[in-house]
Amino acid sequence: GSLRALDGEPIVYWIGPSDVTTLRSHPPFEPGAGVVRQGLATGDDFRFVRAWWEIAPARATRSPAYTGGQDAKTQLNTGARWAPIVKAGASQPWYSPNLLVVDWQRDGERLRSFTDAAGKLRSRPQNTDQYFKPGFSWTRRAPRLVPYVVPAGCIPSVSRYQAFPVGDPYEAVAVAASNVASAYLRFYGEKFLWPNFLVDNVKSLPMADVGDQLRKRMASFVEAQVELRRQAFQDVEPFREFISPRKVPPDLAWEPFSLLGEDLEGSIAEVYGLSDAAYGRLVRDLHEALVALGNRPVDDIDDEDEVVQTSTSWLDRLVSYLVGVAFGRWDVRIGADPSLAPQPAAAFDPPPHVPPGMLLDEALEPARRTPNAYPLEIPEIGCLLEQPGHSWDLESRVRAATHALFGGDAELNEALSTETKRLSLARYLSGAFFKAHLNTYSQGRRRSPIYWQLQVPSKNWGVWLYYPKLSREMLFAVVAGAEQRLRLAEQQVNHLQREAESAGAGRKVSEIALALDNERKLAVELAAFRTEAERIANLGWEPDLDDGAVLNAAPLVNLFPAWKDAVAYRKELRAGKYSWATVARFADQL
Repeated sequence: GSLRALDGEPIVYWIGPSDVTTLRSHPPFEPGAGVVRQGLATGDDFRFVRAWWEIAPARATRSPAYTGGQDAKTQLNTGARWAPIVKAGASQPWYSPNLLVVDWQRDGERLRSFTDAAGKLRSRPQNTDQYFKPGFSWTRRAPRLVPYVVPAGCIPSVSRYQAFPVGDPYEAVAVAASNVASAYLRFYGEKFLWPNFLVDNVKSLPMADVGDQLRKRMASFVEAQVELRRQAFQDVEPFREFISPRKVPPDLAWEPFSLLGEDLEGSIAEVYGLSDAAYGRLVRDLHEALVALGNRPVDDIDDEDEVVQTSTSWLDRLVSYLVGVAFGRWDVRIGADPSLAPQPAAAFDPPPHVPPGMLLDEALEPARRTPNAYPLEIPEIGCLLEQPGHSWDLESRVRAATHALFGGDAELNEALSTETKRLSLARYLSGAFFKAHLNTYSQGRRRSPIYWQLQVPSKNWGVWLYYPKLSREMLFAVVAGAEQRLRLAEQQVNHLQREAESAGAGRKVSEIALALDNERKLAVELAAFRTEAERIANLGWEPDLDDGAVLNAAPLVNLFPAWKDAVAYRKELRAGKYSWATVARFADQL
């Protein structure tokens, strides 16, 4: 009979009538402590959602500290288009990196007018009054509630429920992380090992009056935990928190039996009025589920998450950073001394629009040219070549970045020797690097590399483009690079022909014949590459980063053999799909 006092009358046979009375004596989270809501459903994520690194920083919302106090709503009405959306992530407590942004320009005008042929709205921009407010979200399916902070300035999504406290957000997320909260919410979880923590259940969570002293302890604990967890993502691309790579990957393990520790758990149970015996009865079900799981990671249970596949290879992560330094993406001074990075914001403050390790100009925007007194020169046009001897050869620029970071080549050479059986840096960059980069800079099904490898079929020459600087001028620079290398190839062919005619002038005839054949083949490949690059450059197409990486890559697929996804998207563009994209205006010429 006592169980009838609980909403939904769950048969929680392991607790007693007095425990029910104790829990019911406290008011529910909603409406007194806050509200719990689902957020935005776009109806077409490919069209309206991007990885944060795909867009121009000038088109993204940023902390009011960078805008003279302008909030996100004001920015989105005065030039910004993309705002952080809480959509995907690992099942991790306290802190979950934000990787995605959504088109919410002018109060989501594009989404609000996104209809089907019958005029029915395909998107669902619900609960918009809660957008940009701080709060917490959680993994829907796990043995316990795993809450993490959602800072101000973000938009909730339909797949990630979010709680919006009306009072102290630190208190709310700490209570939600307690064993008392998880034990109560498991009453309604549907399944023993992986309950489903739905919106209405969290709304009903009893909220005790914790008092000022415990509230301060909670805030201090949460802030420390957020910073500790955030530090782990400072070492790994492509997270927005990135500063520089670390050889040993960060340890993100956590204790599922308690997120708060024995001291805080006991204090929270006390303010709820639970005796030691009552607390033991309440959490029995939670502990039994965790014991039943054994050593199985809690992360494995949440099948709704799309997690970035960060590389475990030190070589992949190191070279990715060095290539970024060579292009001017990362500040090698900060890489050598991470203490130079800007201090992180507080847990619930809006996230930064660029990573703390990024190379910035005097206006605190991503550098377009080499800053004064910077130890390396960066390519203003955003192109590097696979061409030994050239001043902008990728290998030589990566070596220069290595010296600026470490003072020498030893670290890079050791990684190459250990992981590739002494494969040369040039061979690694020409072959394996793009695949590793593509895997790193992909979010779920959204694949968005930022270093683009255009190559001739033999892989004996190529040009690398830095996607954030993609422009029509860059395309003409590609044409010029191919033209210059073609002239060199033609000169080399003439030289080898003369050498062959005077046989015995130093090299074997067979060696000269092989070199001549290779150079002739390269000249043919370069001529075809130049012709295709020139055709694309002359389309009149001005690349638009708002289209996203793969649609911008689609026109270049004949030069971009390493990225197969772009081939399918060019085919779809030709068929009339993605009419909303800028590049679609040139679809019939692709």
